[in-house]
Amino acid sequence: AEAIEAAEKEHFDVGVFDMRMPRVDGIDAMRAIHAANPKDRLPVIALTADVMAERRKRYEDPALAAFLTKPVDWDVLEDAIQSHARSMQHAKRA
Repeated sequence: AEAIEAAEKEHFDVGVFDMRMPRVDGIDAMRAIHAANPKDRLPVIALTADVMAERRKRYEDPALAAFLTKPVDWDVLEDAIQSHARSMQHAKRA
């Protein structure tokens, strides 16, 4: 819920969302942010500890920039953030 409020107030190059949150999960937050600002779709990197294939499907969404599992591999997360932040910078220049 806090991510949705923050995205209404300022621009972010990339979001990293936990898929299982108590009030608003990562997919619902991403969809709300994208619906509020469809022209500037925030790239979202999903994080989850849920590795069960049947439950993980609930979190898969084509709008996700990346889908990573916990425990977090910090190098993989950093690469994903840099990759998607760079793509946003290139899109701004075009």
